Parts: sequence; C-alpha cells; structure tokens
Amino acid sequence: MSLVEIIAALLGLVYILLEYKANPWMWLFSILMSVLYAYVFISQRMYANFLLSLYNIGISCWGAYTWIERRKTSGDDGAIASLPKQWWPVLVGAVVVLTPLLAYVLRLLGESEVPLLDGLTASLSVVGIWMLAKKYYQQWFCWIIADVLYVVMFAQSAMWPSMVLYAVYVVIAVAGVARWRRRME
Repeated sequence: MSLVEIIAALLGLVYILLEYKANPWMWLFSILMSVLYAYVFISQRMYANFLLSLYNIGISCWGAYTWIERRKTSGDDGAIASLPKQWWPVLVGAVVVLTPLLAYVLRLLGESEVPLLDGLTASLSVVGIWMLAKKYYQQWFCWIIADVLYVVMFAQSAMWPSMVLYAVYVVIAVAGVARWRRRME
C-alpha cells in the first residue's frame, strides 16, 4: 500500500460521486486520479491498466470538452441518453477482441500477475468511459461488471485501498443506473 494509491483512491471516490450526479467536475478528478493510478499500475506491473490510465487521461479531456461544448450550444450539459441499439454489437465486440489481445500481450511480457483480469477490466473500462463521455446511462452496467472484477483483481494483488474504492464503486454504479435512467426519462 502506497501513499500514491491512497490519494488516487480518495480522488476516485470524489470522481465517482460527481459522476453519479452527472457533474462535469468529475472529468478533472478523473484526470488527476488517472495520473496517479498510471504510476500505481506501472509499479504493480498491471500494464493494461497502466495504458488504460493513459487512455482515461485523454478521453477525460475529450469528455470534458464535449460536455463543455454541449453546455455552450444547448445551455446545459446535454441530456442523458440511451445507447443506440446499433452500438451494442460494436461495444461488446470491442471487449471480446480487446480482452484476449491484451491478455496475450501481457502474457508475452511475462510480468503481469493477472493478465486476463488486467485485460478484461481494461477492455470494459475503455468501453465504459467512452459511454460516459457520450452520456449513455448504460455505462453504469459496464462499470458494475468491471468494478466487481477490479475488486477481485485488487484483492489478488493486495491493493487494499483500491479494492475498497472499487467495492464502493459497485454500490454507486448500481445506484447510478437508477438515477441516470430517471434523469433520462
């Protein structure tokens, strides 16, 4: 357990609470948390999630930009929407393709202690944060699955602050589905 991981977990808690409220300030906390977790993941040899942290920094910048642009053009952050049906096969396909690809690369590198979980959680997170940036309420379903798997992965790696954070994420994600769906309707 490191101080960096504890701070990253605390930033993550603020982030998820702001995401639950669909508050655009969540993007700043996402960036800060991702910077710290990039360090944590590289030191734990969780390379897929290290790359995911870098991806999160970029997509959080894009998400903040899109939410700001929506506010400028429509006077609000944009409505919460439902994922168009044609996107489901694309997003499921992305997880199905990315997971074994990442796990294979991680096995080749030979340093990841949990290559399949590392690859699967990273793949689900790539899809989940993209859905969040588009403000689709179904992003919460993606997070529920990913967060449960993160709890397992962090427990296996004795990353206790992160494990507790992601256990809290599961609870908030379940509540987030209901809240965002109500706000959408």
